[in-house]
Amino acid sequence: MKCLLLLLLILNFVNCSSKRLDQAPSVVITEVNPNKWTYLTKQNMLQLAQVYDLSPFLYTNKILVQSNAISTAFPVMTLNTKYSEEPKNILSMWLREEFHWWIRQNKVNADLAVNELKKIYPKVPTPRGSHSIHLHIITCYLEFKALEHFLGPKEARNVTQQIMKKDKLYSWVYYQILYKNFAIEKIIEKYQLLPPPLT
Repeated sequence: MKCLLLLLLILNFVNCSSKRLDQAPSVVITEVNPNKWTYLTKQNMLQLAQVYDLSPFLYTNKILVQSNAISTAFPVMTLNTKYSEEPKNILSMWLREEFHWWIRQNKVNADLAVNELKKIYPKVPTPRGSHSIHLHIITCYLEFKALEHFLGPKEARNVTQQIMKKDKLYSWVYYQILYKNFAIEKIIEKYQLLPPPLT
């Protein structure tokens, strides 16, 4: 009887594991001008998709990986290879660009949240304009919360601190999220911008 029970538990575990991979949305990752860094980034992304159930946060199914590119969400998500050997940093960058798609799906509430953030942060570094910085406060906050979901609070903080030190465009944004996030959290909750399963 015990052996039968053990066998059923093993079969159930195998079935659940294979289901999780089968149910994940199909993501097509294409290397642009393939090289060892695009290959390594792509392989790490595929591995991340095997280890973590990213499906709740995948809003687009086409991703380009390109060396010396600026990571961007639109029109087709493009990720650069600067973190090709750092899977957790790749996860962070990937999630951030995915959350731009989430924000686009929730544009009305996102615009209201940006307007409130502009009142709290009237003066910001503007490498890409004030609206972009305030929008990135939202996407980077969601990125951090998703990292907490997958990696736990301590490791999420470590990864974000590493990125904050290396990122030239949004280090100020990451600083606000790590050390002054109370107002950000309240605004994101107010406008229901936390995607499931983060809610």
